[in-house]
Amino acid sequence: MRLCPFYKLKGVYLLKSFYNLSYQHIQQGDFDWHWKEYGSGSKLLLAFHGFNRSPDDFHSFEKWLGQEYTILAFDLFYHGKSAVRNNHNNMAINLLELKSLIDEVLFNYNKEVFEIVAYSFGGRLALNLVEIYGKRVQGLYLMAPDAMRFNPGFFFMVQNVIGRFLFRYFLRKPDTAIKIMKATASLGFYNKNAMAFFVNHIEYEPLRYKVFNVWMLHRGTVPNLNKIAAIIKNNQIRLLLFFGKYDKVILPKTGVRFARMCNAIQSFHLLEIGHRLPEKHEEICNIIKIKN
Repeated sequence: MRLCPFYKLKGVYLLKSFYNLSYQHIQQGDFDWHWKEYGSGSKLLLAFHGFNRSPDDFHSFEKWLGQEYTILAFDLFYHGKSAVRNNHNNMAINLLELKSLIDEVLFNYNKEVFEIVAYSFGGRLALNLVEIYGKRVQGLYLMAPDAMRFNPGFFFMVQNVIGRFLFRYFLRKPDTAIKIMKATASLGFYNKNAMAFFVNHIEYEPLRYKVFNVWMLHRGTVPNLNKIAAIIKNNQIRLLLFFGKYDKVILPKTGVRFARMCNAIQSFHLLEIGHRLPEKHEEICNIIKIKN
């Protein structure tokens, strides 16, 4: 595929393909971040997909929002084309590095304010951006977002030396981890359907290593929910929470709890679906388009 030259903007390289002008890319240090651009509206909407998903989750949003928004749908790191270079020691991205990347994106689009839509694991990044940018985030639209509840498995596996040692051990010998997970589900500690979802991520080797890389990279970006809720309240950031009535992975009650923290229970929307919220794109986009 023929590519046009790199264009340097404020020390960042922006790449566009002649055959796919919607796919763009910046590189800062070890971080090589790609995104797809949908729509041509005057408002900027940053979109973050879920684990093992892709920016295509937001392609259908263009039909409903593309005239009002320019949607930047990012590849999460270790997904699609986004990559972390020279990551031999399992480096962790921090909020300052995330801010630096988003600053350059905003500079390239000449925008001071923006809105965010995110699904599942992408909700972690969305919450991070509220913590970083405060009132510059004018809208936050979350679909079954991760990181709204304490995840003991994530905390143990990535936040201490023993956990990281066991994590690497389970990469090579996953059978032990699978037995432990199934046992905890049978004892009622976790929902069996939710545990089956996580076991599926461990049984397949490439997916297992993707879980490891993504969790390790984001171990320093656990959102401070109390701080974020206060930012949303104090700056009157528009909040919309979408949860699946039959979701066994991210339970709706986590969204109700966060809505109450933000004094915005009216922001909570329960949809007739399980965890795959992007499939409800028309319903979600129509709610986003309703102005307060």
